[in-house]
Amino acid sequence: MNRVLALEGLLRLGEQLRTQHNDCTAEPMFLVERLVRDYGFDPQWSDDDIVWLSTDGDHDEADPEVATRLTEQYDLNCEPDQDGYTRTAYRERWEFRSAFLTRLAAETYIEQNRHRYREPLRVMTDSGYRNPEWIELRAALVALATLGVSVNE
Repeated sequence: MNRVLALEGLLRLGEQLRTQHNDCTAEPMFLVERLVRDYGFDPQWSDDDIVWLSTDGDHDEADPEVATRLTEQYDLNCEPDQDGYTRTAYRERWEFRSAFLTRLAAETYIEQNRHRYREPLRVMTDSGYRNPEWIELRAALVALATLGVSVNE
């Protein structure tokens, strides 16, 4: 990348930072997260977050028809392991994937990489307000755009 292209990119990024909605957040950073299920919890302590996982090595969840049949059998015999499946509870959590300076970049990442994830993805806004490097970087980019620095200077 040459100097002109680098400066044009920084000016464009500074303008995006200057004009984007910051989700009412000081020094925003836009995080891409994926929904992850952690399995293996005792179903006795869960109300609705129960699934049947295959025990053949891939640990995939049973499809709805199979799950219904297994649950009906479980209701009759209270056996948590049936027909190559085991009954377990799960917990869902959002896991960090990457951070971006702009919401647009985070949304673009999701569009371009959705095919790599089986799980849902989302953009969350967090704050870098106690991160001096983040604050300085954002301020410098906005200053470049605001000061009207020319690529030809």
